Amino acid sequence: MNCMSIIYRDLVTGDKANVAEINSLLQQMRNDGKTTLGTTNDIEVILNDPSARVLIAQDGSKIVGIAAMYSYLRIGIPTSIIEDVVVDERYRRQGIGETLVGHLVQIAKKKGTKTLFLTCRSTRAAARGLYKKLGFNVRDTSVLNLSL
Repeated sequence: MNCMSIIYRDLVTGDKANVAEINSLLQQMRNDGKTTLGTTNDIEVILNDPSARVLIAQDGSKIVGIAAMYSYLRIGIPTSIIEDVVVDERYRRQGIGETLVGHLVQIAKKKGTKTLFLTCRSTRAAARGLYKKLGFNVRDTSVLNLSL
């Protein structure tokens, strides 16, 4: 797997057919046994959301990486959050995740984002190291979750 053959681009409506590849990637990251699979409708909704930006990395026609960013305005603070950053296990350690996140950081800067959030489980040491390398800082906070 040669990183030189990787193409980076926005996820587009025509990529809905690749929902199985996207789900496969997400399952590699969300290996909690409770993963809810995405649907073509989910992708359509996200792609039609002006606050969303989803980038993919492709090797030929195969999606080998994905990263999403959602932007919103907190009172007085343009904010974005990066979610679902995952690279196929067979393509890791080739700079693909770094490139995807780096592109999203640049997009956030151009949008005028002042605060960029990204969450990462403490068990994902390699990913946490990458995010720190890219300038993200660990905050002394706990993320609380309410399942509805």
